[in-house]
Amino acid sequence: MKKIICLFATVAFAAGCQSTKPLPMPPATVREPSAVLLQKHSDALQQTLRDVQRSLDAATAAQQQSQAKLERAYAELHDRAVEIKAVKERVDVLQGRQQTNNATIAQLQEKLKATVKELNDVESQLSGSPAKLLELQKDLEKEKQQRDDAVELARQRDREIEDLRRALAAQQNLLKDNKKIIAADKTQPPVEAQPGGKGAYDDANKWVAQANNLLAEGKAEDAQTLFQAALNARPAMISALVGLGACQYQRGDYLGSAKTIDRVLDLDSKNAQALGVKGLVYRKSGELSAASSTLEKAVKCDPSDARLRNYFGIVLSDRKRTAEAIEQFRKAAEIDPGYSEAQFNLAFLLATAVPPRLDEAKDHYEKAVKLGAEHDADLEKILGGAK
Repeated sequence: MKKIICLFATVAFAAGCQSTKPLPMPPATVREPSAVLLQKHSDALQQTLRDVQRSLDAATAAQQQSQAKLERAYAELHDRAVEIKAVKERVDVLQGRQQTNNATIAQLQEKLKATVKELNDVESQLSGSPAKLLELQKDLEKEKQQRDDAVELARQRDREIEDLRRALAAQQNLLKDNKKIIAADKTQPPVEAQPGGKGAYDDANKWVAQANNLLAEGKAEDAQTLFQAALNARPAMISALVGLGACQYQRGDYLGSAKTIDRVLDLDSKNAQALGVKGLVYRKSGELSAASSTLEKAVKCDPSDARLRNYFGIVLSDRKRTAEAIEQFRKAAEIDPGYSEAQFNLAFLLATAVPPRLDEAKDHYEKAVKLGAEHDADLEKILGGAK
């Protein structure tokens, strides 16, 4: 400061000292404006930078939001494009189906036109012949009635009662088989004789023969007593065991019958008559599958036994295997034409078959009646339409 003042004084003096007044001094602050201004300018610039940075950040955030919105928009457009494509494909499929349906409808319409034309032709032909039309209507009504009767009979028929009747008549076959077994037993020594019974072996054979006759007459209780007496003398006598099992079955002792027959099968697993009785026991207990397989085995053991085939046919009929049942009844009737049960059963199934074979059924029914089978009013009603 002092140097500056002296400088001004020297200049003034050198100028000739035209004035003795000192030059006016500048304010003391003349030296500071530049730094202050720079500082202010720097602050302003920093503030501007901060404002610019905030604006830039805001612009960046806005750009990111816009980018996200744009990406979402692209994703939505892609989804819409996929949906539109799927809808278009579905429309194409439906259009194809519609074309197919239209073609089918056109074909059906043509068939309908042809059918209507045929009906018109038939009506025109029948219009001139009312008697023929009436006859045709009667035939149709008669055939419908016959079928209705057959269905009703098939539903209402009491198989249990019928089976008892068949089982009674079937014991005649057991009589025949037991006679064969008796002949075979005579070649064997007595298994176990009753104490004090010197002729127990011969007595057992005699009792079995008498029991078979009683069983054939339906006297199962008396027959069972004789079969048991024979077994007391000869516990392993197969013919007596088979007969006892048959009596127990006929008297309703199915559990006892099964146990007795199992004793027979333990001694002779291929005894056809024992397998036949066991099959009937299975049927009574409702085990139709076991009954069918057991009777099938019995038939294989003795294919020539008409009664075993008849039993097998009954079980097959119970299982709605009508065609197979008819085959077994037919073979039974061929093996023994005099077997009324097989003739009757064959007639019944033929009459109630779909479609019914009434003429053939009537032929077998008439044979059954001639052989001693009882008349059946329901079956005769169905067969009334046979020629």
